[in-house]
Amino acid sequence: MNKRTAIAIISLACLSTANAETLVGSLTVNTSGGARAVFESLTLGWGLWIDGMGELPENRLFIVPDSEIGVAHVGTTWTADSAVTTKILEQFADDDSIDALGHHSIIQSQQFGDFESYSETPEWIFPNVGLDLEQLASQTDEIRLTLLSFSTESPGDDPWGDGFWTDWQMQYRFDFVTIPSPGTFIILAPLLATTRRRR
Repeated sequence: MNKRTAIAIISLACLSTANAETLVGSLTVNTSGGARAVFESLTLGWGLWIDGMGELPENRLFIVPDSEIGVAHVGTTWTADSAVTTKILEQFADDDSIDALGHHSIIQSQQFGDFESYSETPEWIFPNVGLDLEQLASQTDEIRLTLLSFSTESPGDDPWGDGFWTDWQMQYRFDFVTIPSPGTFIILAPLLATTRRRR
């Protein structure tokens, strides 16, 4: 390997390292439930519920708006739009807020109408989740949601005994990511050119 090749490899390695994304924080949620309906998918949305009150429309900051979700969506990652990300990070910077990351679900039943619920269990409410909110507020560029697993079983446990019941299970993860600014190669390229001229 000649010196020029070695310098090029080192420069590209520096570029790759400098441009790597950084995971600032992550929260994985395992949840399950059951409903008096038969279904294979759920209308689901994920986000931040301000003061833990997701039942109020003005308190909902959806990272993923309500969408029909099934097994085919396992492994999918969604990224919050910039406006929602900004609002969520503002909430993180507010030490007085008691907010919750979680999901919103709507189970549709022709027999019983729609069941709508928000996850507001204590372990998902800040500061109990163990995330450094100040660090997230100052370093996060993107908020992502990944569906790790999803399954349904009908009639499942069926407490009514009439077969009209579905149990469901789900695991998902919130990731808070720093995206490096471009331009690193602009700094490295002149250095490489200068080294070549010296030879």
